[in-house]
Amino acid sequence: MAPLQGEMTLSFLGRIADRYGLSVRSLLSSVTEVADRQGVAGALQGDSEVFLNAAARDRVAALCRVPQVDLRRALPAWMREEPLGLSKERPTARLHNGVETVAAWGPACPGCVAARTGRMAPARVYLAAHQRVCPRHRYWLMSLPGSKGRVIGLAGCPEVVRAQEDHRRLLCRSPVAGSAFEVAEAVTAWWWAQKWPEETLWPARLCATVPEGEEPGRWRVLAHGLVTYPETVAVAKVLVDQTMRRRIATQVRGLRGHLLCGTGPDGCAGRISRYRPEPGRVAVPAVPETVTNATPPQQPQVRRLIIIASILQAPAAFLNRSQHHSSGHPHPPRNHNCG
Repeated sequence: MAPLQGEMTLSFLGRIADRYGLSVRSLLSSVTEVADRQGVAGALQGDSEVFLNAAARDRVAALCRVPQVDLRRALPAWMREEPLGLSKERPTARLHNGVETVAAWGPACPGCVAARTGRMAPARVYLAAHQRVCPRHRYWLMSLPGSKGRVIGLAGCPEVVRAQEDHRRLLCRSPVAGSAFEVAEAVTAWWWAQKWPEETLWPARLCATVPEGEEPGRWRVLAHGLVTYPETVAVAKVLVDQTMRRRIATQVRGLRGHLLCGTGPDGCAGRISRYRPEPGRVAVPAVPETVTNATPPQQPQVRRLIIIASILQAPAAFLNRSQHHSSGHPHPPRNHNCG
């Protein structure tokens, strides 16, 4: 059995175990067993990954009859060795959980898995921010901590599929697009947390993607990355624009780090948290003039706050243009109700 490109090692082992009618824990125990002792450590959860040492990798390669070079090419975590026990010669496996040790992942597109393997079997793959959409089958591939993730249909949201195409083009065009997207995520996350009675685009997208039987309040928490994705890409485009970057650099030059770092009412975070947009606008007060003639801040989180403050000055006209471009309908219907 061959692995999928970018597949998580534990996902691949799970598919092998399923073929033999075993649980993945039983397969790991068999692969690492020496003299009736198993070399498996860690808690097995829905979002776990496994790191194998060389002896265990050799056994897995023999079991699935796939050359080591092919496994190394397909499985990003294949060489993440985690020696265990008294000897490195003993086959060992260590299960890991959490973003500290496991990179961003999501469920593999079921349509693509079936086409590749001939079977409808769940799988998990490592996914970057620009790989969350399967454009062929129009699925959003959502990771959920503690689970195997969820596959969300995008038939009613073609703008999300188009946004990923824009995202990939942006990454090819600009060397700073990756970091710009991370900042853009912080911007749209802040927007998402606000109360926007006049907003209709995001509620409509939220309703169009909610799975059957899902509780609307829970879905609003889970789906914010999906719902805001087209606008996040739009903000990232602005961030990589040379004119905007020069504007940000001008505003950042000479700012006092200690003032912006402050969590009190005079700090940048405090100013942002107090802000409430005027009807028809998305704006944040400019960086105070009283801090424009000091030394540049050094802390990354300070620079991020400054950039957020700059970007959030964009008027509603910018959002209207980006929404019109991404959604194809500048005036979505009102009164959408998920409940």
